[in-house]
Amino acid sequence: MSEIIQLQKIKKTLTKRRQQHTLLDECSLSVNQGDMLAITGQSGIGKSTLLNIIGCLDFPTQGKYLFDDHDVTKMNIKQRNMLRKKHFGYIFQQYLLIEHLSVLDNVALALQYRNPRQNSCSESKKILNEFGLSNHENHKPNELSGGQQQRASLARAIITNPRVLLADEPTGALDAHNSHLMMKTLKEINQSRDTTIILVTHDLEMANYCKRTITMESILGKAVAHE
Repeated sequence: MSEIIQLQKIKKTLTKRRQQHTLLDECSLSVNQGDMLAITGQSGIGKSTLLNIIGCLDFPTQGKYLFDDHDVTKMNIKQRNMLRKKHFGYIFQQYLLIEHLSVLDNVALALQYRNPRQNSCSESKKILNEFGLSNHENHKPNELSGGQQQRASLARAIITNPRVLLADEPTGALDAHNSHLMMKTLKEINQSRDTTIILVTHDLEMANYCKRTITMESILGKAVAHE
């Protein structure tokens, strides 16, 4: 397998009221194409910050980030935005569906964001059917159960066929039954589409669905990733 993501001593700090706050200590990590990786660790150690940096939603203060051997840390904002739109999909714990749009429009919006000229309706209907949501395509998000909202969020994330799918606590708001369904679905996507999946979770039972589990620990003020 080829490496798709390489993080070399990535660090994130924030200056607030003249005081510097460390959100993520130096962290190095490599991810292969087609991997399914769980990142676990104590709260506040920087797991979500790390995920956001990988997905170009945040920018590191120092260190080097290579995506397909291209140095992301040397890209400008426009280039990083293009990389994010082309290669990444996202799933969030709180779903982040747009409340005033139907489920169909929420999913179609992801395609329109990438290519405004694309006919997104038929593709959106197809993927909603795959996720058992064809009878709910005209419903608003608040008319769905938690499990249905998360499936809609997942459909929105993968409709663009991203190479990398990032999931921040994807089962955190779900009951045990729907949590296992979600993880089984993610595993199927990883295997059938060769989609690289990186997820953050506190639940080691959910992490066991992944091919690898990385634990971030605080050692001498450094966040290190190890198996």
